[in-house]
Amino acid sequence: MVLLPLTVLRSSQNRPVMVEVKSGDSYNGHLDSCDGFMNLHLRNVIRTSSSGSEFTKLSEIYIRGVSIKFMRFEDEVLENVKDETKQLRRQQRENRNFKRKYNERQSGSKPSGSEASSSANRGSKSKRGRGGKKN
Repeated sequence: MVLLPLTVLRSSQNRPVMVEVKSGDSYNGHLDSCDGFMNLHLRNVIRTSSSGSEFTKLSEIYIRGVSIKFMRFEDEVLENVKDETKQLRRQQRENRNFKRKYNERQSGSKPSGSEASSSANRGSKSKRGRGGKKN
């Protein structure tokens, strides 16, 4: 199953995440929000330097998406995303089936004026093609 990154990000809001940026620093905190560019707002953050020797506690931080090297989520988040994706696809299938059945019922009725004239013209053999000149 293919999981889209933004879907996983949105599902992990208000949950703990670990983000490592390209500079090598890592940030552990709760994901408060994210946007379409994968920019993140974390709260209650502990920053670990790239050397691993410095630790800094921050109340919140904003991380630009282009600077993210990788992220780590709880395993539970991925399971929730899979379940939500399956449920969404099932609902989409049901909606398509409903629309198809509805359209079949509607087409079973008498066609309106514009539909009747277009179906009558389909059978005629004119020498005019798509956008071409009449001979």
